[in-house]
Amino acid sequence: RRIFRDRINGVDGQARFDSLLSQVVRGSFPTAAGEEGGLYTSLLTTGADGHPTGELTAVPQKDFRELIKRGLIAYEREVKERPLILFDEMLHHLANMDRAASAPGSSLLLVGRSGIGRRALASLLAYLHRVRLVTPAVTRDYSNREFRRDLKAVLQSAGVEGERIIFFMEDHQFLQPSFLELLNSLISAGEIPGLWTPEELDPILGSIKDEYAASSGQARTLFDFFVGRIRAKLCIVLSMDPTHPHFLLSCAANPALYAHTTLLWVDDWSADAQR
Repeated sequence: RRIFRDRINGVDGQARFDSLLSQVVRGSFPTAAGEEGGLYTSLLTTGADGHPTGELTAVPQKDFRELIKRGLIAYEREVKERPLILFDEMLHHLANMDRAASAPGSSLLLVGRSGIGRRALASLLAYLHRVRLVTPAVTRDYSNREFRRDLKAVLQSAGVEGERIIFFMEDHQFLQPSFLELLNSLISAGEIPGLWTPEELDPILGSIKDEYAASSGQARTLFDFFVGRIRAKLCIVLSMDPTHPHFLLSCAANPALYAHTTLLWVDDWSADAQR
């Protein structure tokens, strides 16, 4: 269901898929009737550091709604007030984002029209996961040089300091095609060739030599160990509008956007949700 349904565009198409799947399941497994309606979440299973471990727990939708409601109240008190209404479709989107972001090395591609609330959902998700949300402060003079500088800071925080980070970008921030090209490399390989000079990289790797020595050879080289830490701690979330004139070209030129991400359609809300 997650492999195919999340990639279907539009509420009508998803509803048709649900109907077809339900018919097949009920025809093949009659005892499964009546078991639908629950959601899976990683928010109930956390490690000693307070972050989700990635283990998913099935919960009734009403319990998940209460869990998110409590989190939203705390978020509005501590971070920023967000006028979010927790209707069923939004809860399902948030559950899907939670599931995808809780897996180590995951990346998300949120596709839908502007104004739906994808940024608000990503911000709330970062708070619920107890991770830092980072998004570039793009200005008219923001260039490839500034973007590479921001990426270095994020990768160093994740790879050296072990900080969990959600790196969020949306259409209006892709001022140059090279921005997506750099992220395409980072998503597919966990690194960006040529990002650092040898003089910059040596002290960075030197600062994690002890951790590498204690890792019992899980990585072949110190640099591989550094890349592995980045992939474990960094989650890239991209928000793109399919009506944008460069959307198809961007996806075609950067295959990791759909080959190595969890693609979620967060598009127009249904008529029932808008009432």
